[in-house]
Amino acid sequence: MGERLDEVDQRLMRLTREQALLLNALSMNDHLIIEGGAGTGKTILAMEYAKGECERGRKVLYLTYNKNLARNIITRMGKGCSGEIKIINLHALFGEYVPVDLEAMKQDPNQYFTQDLPEDTLSYLEGLSADELQALQYDDLILDEG
Repeated sequence: MGERLDEVDQRLMRLTREQALLLNALSMNDHLIIEGGAGTGKTILAMEYAKGECERGRKVLYLTYNKNLARNIITRMGKGCSGEIKIINLHALFGEYVPVDLEAMKQDPNQYFTQDLPEDTLSYLEGLSADELQALQYDDLILDEG
């Protein structure tokens, strides 16, 4: 049993070193995609990166595809960084810019969330002035597909 625990400890230490290398790679690249199976630590890495950037005073947008993951990340990250961090699911972000069309959503939710709402949001953004667009800009974008 002790041998098995040592093996697990070694594996966890290796993952921690690998995660540290990935966090370092994030700081040296403008774009980075991290792929892996469920439970491999992608969300933990994303949260650590977001927290670090926020603590550096940067404005961070952390997008998720579903609201439950966004809520979970908000709970796990808590408060306490000097910068600004917004953790929100993609469709809720769209809903901040354009009113939700409940009738269209009820009629065909797939059509609404994959085409109508994104197109309405894009139309809204295209109508903004340069100053208004600048106010919506973030220093870092994290997309966690969870």
